[in-house]
Amino acid sequence: MSLFTELKRRNVLKVSMAYLALGWLVVEVANTVTPLLDLPRWLPKVVLWIGIIGLPLVVVFAWIYELTPEGLKRESEVPRTHRGVQRTARWLDYVIFGLLALAVVFLQFTVSVPRSRQLRGRQRARPRYASTSARPLPCCR
Repeated sequence: MSLFTELKRRNVLKVSMAYLALGWLVVEVANTVTPLLDLPRWLPKVVLWIGIIGLPLVVVFAWIYELTPEGLKRESEVPRTHRGVQRTARWLDYVIFGLLALAVVFLQFTVSVPRSRQLRGRQRARPRYASTSARPLPCCR
């Protein structure tokens, strides 16, 4: 068996995709909420680094354990033809699609809402002379 097929069989790829989607969503929320709540500017970086450090742990955990209807079991204790393993794989598909849909909705919200608020709340003061050609010469004042 190749490594790729073993990763697919153990749902490591699906768990990694779900973790990355959730991590991206959490980082986006941290970036959005930090200025609103006057939190330290370094907080989103810490959240990102926690996610980066946690990814290998999640991959190892997904390699060793299998989620079955009876709970977490070591992968060696679960027969390969166990029906619950297939149900878990399908459930992970739904989780990944749901997280990606939530991320797209959140991205659309963060892109559209702050711009409208920024335009409403802050009107930039226009300079007295918009171009250099309309400015009077210093000698002719």
